[in-house]
Amino acid sequence: ITPWNWPLNQIAVKLAPALLAGCTMVLKPSEVTPINAYLIAQAIDEANLPPGVFNMVCGRGPDVGQVLATHPLVDMVSFTGSTAVGRHLH
Repeated sequence: ITPWNWPLNQIAVKLAPALLAGCTMVLKPSEVTPINAYLIAQAIDEANLPPGVFNMVCGRGPDVGQVLATHPLVDMVSFTGSTAVGRHLH
C-alpha cells in the first residue's frame, strides 16, 4: 500500500524486493496518484511475467487497504503512510 507523496520511489522499494525474493504481490497505489502505478503495471505486463506474479488493485485506501490487510490469503502487508492508518490496518 503506497502513499501519494513520492509514489514512484515507494512503489519501487516495495516491488523490487518482493519480486527478487520470488514473491507474488498486490500493489495498491494511492487513489490520488495512480498514474505511476499504471505505468509500472504496463511495463511489467510488457516484461511477460507469469500471470499472477504482479497484481494491482485501485480504490480508496480505507476500503481496499482494509480488505488487503485482513484477507486470509495475504501473508504480509507493506504499508507506508500515517501512524493512525497503520494502527487501523494492524
